Amino acid sequence: MIRYRGRRSHGIWLLIPLLALTACDAEQGDGWKNRTDGLPAGLADTQDCHFEARRQAEAQYPPQRIGTPGQEVTVQNRDLFSAETSFFQECMRRKGFER
Repeated sequence: MIRYRGRRSHGIWLLIPLLALTACDAEQGDGWKNRTDGLPAGLADTQDCHFEARRQAEAQYPPQRIGTPGQEVTVQNRDLFSAETSFFQECMRRKGFER
C-alpha cells in the first residue's frame, strides 16, 4: 500500500490488471497473419512496413512550417495518419500478410 500525503492509495492495485491485459494483447500481435502458413507477422516485417509507410506518407504530405524565422512551428498535415495507415496495409499485403 502506498501512502500519499497521509492517505492510502490503492492505485497500484488498479494497474496490475491493466498490465496483465496489455501483456496478453502484446502476445496476440496486431492481427496480421501470413497467408500461406497462418503465422503472425514478425517484428522485422512490421517495422519495415511502418518505416516505409511513414516515409511515403511524409513525401506525399510533407510537414509545413508556419510563422516567422526564429518562431517557426512545424505542423503535420491532417491526412498524414490516414495515408500512413493505408501505405502500411499495402506493404503488409505485399509481404504476404492479411488480417
